Amino acid sequence: MTQGPTTTNGPLDTPEADLSVRRVVAYFATQQEAEAAKSALVGAGITSTQITITAARGSQSDLEPADKSIIGHIREALLPDDGQVGKRAAIAANDVTLTVLPQDDEVDRIVDVIQASNPHHFDPALERWRNSPPPV
Repeated sequence: MTQGPTTTNGPLDTPEADLSVRRVVAYFATQQEAEAAKSALVGAGITSTQITITAARGSQSDLEPADKSIIGHIREALLPDDGQVGKRAAIAANDVTLTVLPQDDEVDRIVDVIQASNPHHFDPALERWRNSPPPV
């Protein structure tokens, strides 16, 4: 694994980041598509208690950078948070959110199953990176 910028040592670092909260998030156009993805995940061995499906809702504050300082606004303009970009698009499209809380060895399997389910908004590389172990 490369030793490039991470959420703890690079431009994506925010003091508010809670690296212990791991999740894989995908947005689907309909509830039925999200339910089908959930069924595929359960079929792949992921427990249903790890999976939630909700409407993609949010307020304006959810869409603003966590760091509201001038530096935070510059960081967001130059290096936008891909998770926020997807969330903004999902809210605008009234998508359904599928969230999975992975165990350590499940991330790749979860990402592969969700990707095969053809979600409306999903970045597999970002989800793998976000859920990879911190560099040592």
